[in-house]
Amino acid sequence: MDYKKLEELLELAEKKYASGDYKGALDVTMKMSGLGEDPLISHYMGGMLVDIGRHLQDEEKVREAVDILEKDLEELVKRKDKAPQAYYNLANGYYYLYEFKWIKDHYIGYLEPTELYKVREYLLKAIELKPNDEEFLSQIWTNLGNCFDNSGRGVDALECYEKALECKPDHGMAMGNKGTALFKYASVSGRHRETFLHEAYTLITEALKSELNPGAKKSFQYYLNLIKKYFADDQKLETPLKFSGCKTEITDKFEEFLVNFCLENKLYLNLCNVCQKCDVAIGDTVGIRSMIVSLKSSNGDIEPFYSLSNFLNHIKMDYVTARFLLIQSQYKGLELNFVDRRLKLIDTLDYSLFNIRVQLVKTAFRAFYDILDKTSIFINNYLQLGIPEGKLNFRNVWYSDRKQKIIHEKMKRIKNFSLNAIFDIFQEFESEKKKKGRYKKLRDTRNALTHRFVNIRLIQEEEDEENMMEDTLFEQTGELARIVRNVIIYLTNFVYLEEKAKKKR
Repeated sequence: MDYKKLEELLELAEKKYASGDYKGALDVTMKMSGLGEDPLISHYMGGMLVDIGRHLQDEEKVREAVDILEKDLEELVKRKDKAPQAYYNLANGYYYLYEFKWIKDHYIGYLEPTELYKVREYLLKAIELKPNDEEFLSQIWTNLGNCFDNSGRGVDALECYEKALECKPDHGMAMGNKGTALFKYASVSGRHRETFLHEAYTLITEALKSELNPGAKKSFQYYLNLIKKYFADDQKLETPLKFSGCKTEITDKFEEFLVNFCLENKLYLNLCNVCQKCDVAIGDTVGIRSMIVSLKSSNGDIEPFYSLSNFLNHIKMDYVTARFLLIQSQYKGLELNFVDRRLKLIDTLDYSLFNIRVQLVKTAFRAFYDILDKTSIFINNYLQLGIPEGKLNFRNVWYSDRKQKIIHEKMKRIKNFSLNAIFDIFQEFESEKKKKGRYKKLRDTRNALTHRFVNIRLIQEEEDEENMMEDTLFEQTGELARIVRNVIIYLTNFVYLEEKAKKKR
C-alpha cells in the first residue's frame, strides 16, 4: 500500500473541501479506493465522504461512507491514534443520515428508534478514549449535545455544551448551540425566562464572532432575531448580565454541606442547575404551574390539577429524601457509629464492608430508582392511559403491547418531545441483542440490591453488579440521582408543553 500517495490524496481532498469545491473533493477522495485494501484507506475515505455527502445533500454517498467506516472499524479501533477519530467520523455519518430524515419530518425519532442511538454510542466511545486534542474533544461533546437536543433532552444537551466549553472556552459552535438550547429552555423557565433569553443572546452573539460555516451563522442569526422579539427594548441585550453568585448565610454546618453538595453535583430539582450564577439555583422549585381543567368535577373526584400535583409532591419528596440519605452518608461531621455499634457481625474474610454509611448509599440508590416507577403513575394518570396501577412500572407504561413494542396511541398523538426525553432515558436502561443501554448497569445494580445482595469491598479487582468497591457504588448512585433529576424536570416540562398546546386547540 502506497501510504505516501494516500496522504497526498487526503491533503488534496481536504484542500478542495475547505475551498467549497465539494465535487472536486469527491473526485479526489474516490481515487483512494484504487490504492488497495487497508483500514487506513477506509478511515480517510469514509471520513471525507461523510462530510462531502452532507454538503452535496447526497444521502446515498453518506450511506456509502458509513458502510466503508463500519467495515474496518474493528481494525481501526485497535490503533489508539486513530480510534477516537474513527468513532467520531462514524457518529457524524449516522447523524447526517438522521438529518436527511429530519428535514423531511421534524417529528422523526419521536418515541421510535433512529440513527441517533448509534450517534450517541460512537460519540461516547470516542470520549471514553480521552483524546488529547482539547479542540477535538470539545467538538465531540458539542455533537453529543446536539444528539441529546434532538431527542428532547435539553438538560443533558446543556451539560454536554458546558463540557465542550470547559475543553475550549471559545468554541463557537458550542457557544452557539448552548445559546439555542437555552432559548428553548427559556420557554419552560417561568419567571426566569428573560434571564435565560438574555444569556442565550450573549452566547450566540459571542459565537457569531468566531469562524463558523454559513449554515451555522444563518441559524444563529435567526435565533438572535427571535430573542429580540421578546424584549420591548432589545438594546439592553447588548449588555451582558451580571450575577451575584450563589451566596447563602447558613450557620448550620450540615445544612451548609448539603447545599454545597447539591450545587457541586447539580442535584437540585431546579431549572437553574445549568447556570448556578445566583441564589435562585438553590432549592427544588420545579412543579406544575397550570392546567386546563373544569372548575367543578361532575362526579366529585379530586380536581386533576391537585391530584397530579399530589403525585408530583410524592415524587419530589422521595427524591429529596433519597438525596438526603446520600449526602448524610458523605458528611463526616456527623458521628454515625452508634447506629450499628451493638450489631454483631461475622468477619467473612473477603474484605466486605458492613457499616451504616454504606447502607445509606444502598438505600439512597434504591429510593432514587423507585422514583422512575412512580413517574409512570403520573404519566398514566395525566394521559388517562387506563393501565391498572398495580401493573405500572417504568418499563411497561409506554406500550399498549409490550411484547410487540406498540406505543400507546395517546402518546404517539401528542408529539411532545419532553415525553420523548423520558422515553429516551427509559431506552438507555434497556438491553437488546444488538443494543445495550448505557444505564443497563444501574438497572442490574438495582435488581441485585432489591432481590439479592450487593457486596461492597475494600478490594475488588473485577467489579460487577453484585461485587464492587465503595467508590463505585457512590458514583453509580450519583449518576442515578442526576438521571432521576432530569426525568422529574422533563416530566414537569412535558405537562407544561402539553397544557400550552391545549390552549391553542
